[in-house]
Amino acid sequence: MFRHILKKSIPLIFLSVILSCLTSMLSIYILAQIKDHIVVDESTISISFVVQLLMPVFAFFILGSLGQITLARFGAKSICQMREGLLYHVNNSSYFNIERMGKQKILTAFTQDINCLANTFTMLPHIIYNFVLVVFCLGYLFFLSWALFVSLFISLFLIIIIAFFLIKLVVRHFDNLRELQDTLYFNYNIAIEGSKELSTNYARRNHVYKDIINPHIKKMYKQECKAQTYWSLSNNWNLSVVFLALIFMVFLSGKISAVNSYDIISFSILIVFLVSPLNFLSIATQEIGRGMIAYKRLTELEDTFSPRFIGNFQPLIDSRVSSTITIDNLVFRYKDKAGRDFKLGPINLNIFPGKIMFLTGGNGSGKSTFIKVLTGLYPSKSGEVTIGDTIRLSQDSARFSEYFSVIHFDFFPFNFLLDSKGNLIDNCNENFLYWINRLKLDDVIFLKNGLVNTTNLSQGQRKRLAMLAAILEDKPILVLDEWAADQDPDFKQFFYIDLLPELSRLGKIILLITHDYQFFDVADELVEFYDGQIVKNINR
Repeated sequence: MFRHILKKSIPLIFLSVILSCLTSMLSIYILAQIKDHIVVDESTISISFVVQLLMPVFAFFILGSLGQITLARFGAKSICQMREGLLYHVNNSSYFNIERMGKQKILTAFTQDINCLANTFTMLPHIIYNFVLVVFCLGYLFFLSWALFVSLFISLFLIIIIAFFLIKLVVRHFDNLRELQDTLYFNYNIAIEGSKELSTNYARRNHVYKDIINPHIKKMYKQECKAQTYWSLSNNWNLSVVFLALIFMVFLSGKISAVNSYDIISFSILIVFLVSPLNFLSIATQEIGRGMIAYKRLTELEDTFSPRFIGNFQPLIDSRVSSTITIDNLVFRYKDKAGRDFKLGPINLNIFPGKIMFLTGGNGSGKSTFIKVLTGLYPSKSGEVTIGDTIRLSQDSARFSEYFSVIHFDFFPFNFLLDSKGNLIDNCNENFLYWINRLKLDDVIFLKNGLVNTTNLSQGQRKRLAMLAAILEDKPILVLDEWAADQDPDFKQFFYIDLLPELSRLGKIILLITHDYQFFDVADELVEFYDGQIVKNINR
């Protein structure tokens, strides 16, 4: 995507170069006319001379504005497409892939890399104009006096070698700074997401801020200082180049008999005129370096995405499953955070329509992993899951996943509610009014313009809001990971004794991970996991 957008920009960049060439020629023409009238004969400067130059100035304004506005608008459009494209990749990539990449890397791409690239695109029209202007000015200097130009070129060549070395250091240090930003976002996440635990534990809070976050901030400070120091040296060296070249040229002019004072004055005026575009190009090197680094990171990130949804995805499902879900030799392998291999399966299981199945077992036994594999979030190593005889997990995991409404243990609460057709629900929806009352949320939330008025709820209420969303979506299979853990005793009993049987009577298959053994008799089937295997399967 990012490469494609860059390729599409080539014709407009070429057009901008042409317009910049025209405006640069006009700039040099206007400057040459003014210089000639000053150097040759000041008395020739009159009203007619001013009027004579108005047309070139007007043409300069029109052509310059046209080129820069065209490229600037295209740059804004390209950045918009990049943001949409990155979001598309995230939205259509597999959860397993996103989990492996780490959310801090994706967040940095959204908040840092895209913005850096946007700044580079914004400056691109001005960079092109000033670069072309410098090239044309050098060409005009050659036209004025090739001897002086050669002396100028020799001095510039030696000086630019040093400038190139400084620019390489600038880019390298900004690249290192960009790598540190990923870790910084991760550390910020620790401070924000772990604020409850840190607030009640001084030793842990002190370790996080003193030994983890602050040292990293200081490391970034040192890296930022290095990058900015080399950039400042590069910027000021590039400005000094103009005066060094002027001094060197004047020195050599005394040794060259073919050079007269008129040529020296003309060269001096043009070289001083070049100070502004050279200064801008020098400043632009920082943004160009950041933009190159951002482009590199974005393309690397794009290459790691694996699309899960292909084409115009339209889920074609019924709100009921009338066939048995058959799990045949399902196997999944992965390495845990400690680098140890974990194997789930082989799992063989039948899940019948309208039944309630409880999944139990100790922590780390494989229950949540089984749910993620079953719903298509994790790719299975081998085996198959089928609904009836036609719907297979291995053939299209994205479409298969559409049969499930899942509330994970670490769920995310959305601030909108959708019906089974994907439309926003309003306060007048009868289904919404019924279930908001059943879930005891009628005094807590309401909808305004299709949005929930607040997500500032207790954990138990947030889970009920997630349950409300799942019920209103009306998917045939409801999967809950320790959903009742944060409910008060009265609502927990209501959930097991009344709510689950009611949902079952609606024809839904219910899979519930739970440790509430006192309610095990509610289940039609009880499945116990241990070390990635089913060790007990009790039908009631």
